[in-house]
Amino acid sequence: MVIEPRDGKGMILEKQGEDWFLAQPVQARADHSQVDRLLDLLSAKSREKLPATDLQRFELDTPELKVSFDGHTVAFGTTNPLSQDQYVLSGEGVYLLSAYYRSLVPQGPERVLAHTLFRRDEKPVAFVLKGFRVEQRDAKWVLSPAPAQEQPSADDLNRWVDDWRY
Repeated sequence: MVIEPRDGKGMILEKQGEDWFLAQPVQARADHSQVDRLLDLLSAKSREKLPATDLQRFELDTPELKVSFDGHTVAFGTTNPLSQDQYVLSGEGVYLLSAYYRSLVPQGPERVLAHTLFRRDEKPVAFVLKGFRVEQRDAKWVLSPAPAQEQPSADDLNRWVDDWRY
């Protein structure tokens, strides 16, 4: 999937297995809910279809934004001043879509990034931080070196690990 704004600061998203990744401008895991919203563009319905001629009239000759899915491109043009719907070029037609569909496209890569450290199928086995380490031994989390005060409970360590995971 390629997102190309007119200003040229685009993004490329790639699916690898069950997960989506931002490939450009940085390489990172993508948030599934953001990608699902983008994919909603593929099921958008319009009440009107116009021939894809005189594209300049709809500012589709140099669109504000283009989103491409496996060779199919959706280009966003100007907004209809009466209905506030947006003119969109898709295939051989120009369609009027709710401005909601434009809002599905993230403005920058930071809006697409996953906000969790780990993938859904990844489970940490240790956390090594300056001055201490929390690691899993015999299916229990253990803090080392042992603190001068009371050792945290197993529940406390499980909550701490879950906070990192999620």
